[in-house]
Amino acid sequence: MTAPSSRWLLPLCGVLALSGCSLELQHNLNEQDANDILVLLQENGIDASKTKEEGGNEPTFLVKVAKTDYRQSARLLTQYSLPRPKAPGLEIFRQTKGMIPTQTEERAMLMEAYP
Repeated sequence: MTAPSSRWLLPLCGVLALSGCSLELQHNLNEQDANDILVLLQENGIDASKTKEEGGNEPTFLVKVAKTDYRQSARLLTQYSLPRPKAPGLEIFRQTKGMIPTQTEERAMLMEAYP
């Protein structure tokens, strides 16, 4: 009877090892931010992974770490201000535009389209 139970032990351990061992640290990142986070974590001895998220017009990424490293990883991101906040730039005019754009909004949209 020990042979059948040991035959299932190895696959069961593999499934348990792969399920639920990591947590999502950050999501909806551009590739540069995801890479910056990976480098910071790896320089501090934390194993992390970057995965491309599905959907959306622009590619986004998520970073996962082991459950045991989550707290230290979050602390490092706070300490190094990662991911860095993005200044809205000229796209603010797109977000606040009315039905009829003003001359300033038209110029901002043109400058954003042709830098």
